[in-house]
Amino acid sequence: MLQVILISCSISLLLGFSSGYALRNLQSEAEKAKLLVKDRKILEENDKTNKELSLKLENLEKTRATKTKIVIKKVPMYVTKYKKIDSVCNLSKHTKQLLNSYIKDM
Repeated sequence: MLQVILISCSISLLLGFSSGYALRNLQSEAEKAKLLVKDRKILEENDKTNKELSLKLENLEKTRATKTKIVIKKVPMYVTKYKKIDSVCNLSKHTKQLLNSYIKDM
């Protein structure tokens, strides 16, 4: 009779331990599932904001592309040609003296 009691006690202990471990595993998996659901919601929200921002960026690029134009302009090139009149000074001596004195005073 004592042997039956000992065997039944040992079996109940083993069943208690195994069911306790199983319960603990289920609880940890439930916590992991909650965290995964929370992370998924955050990722979905981030995805929505990313899509909105990418649409805004595309719209801004389109408006910028329509506003900017490439302007290619040829710069006029002037070549000075000396004329005979420029090479021959038509100023009088007194005018030259006045101009030279003015330049020296500067």
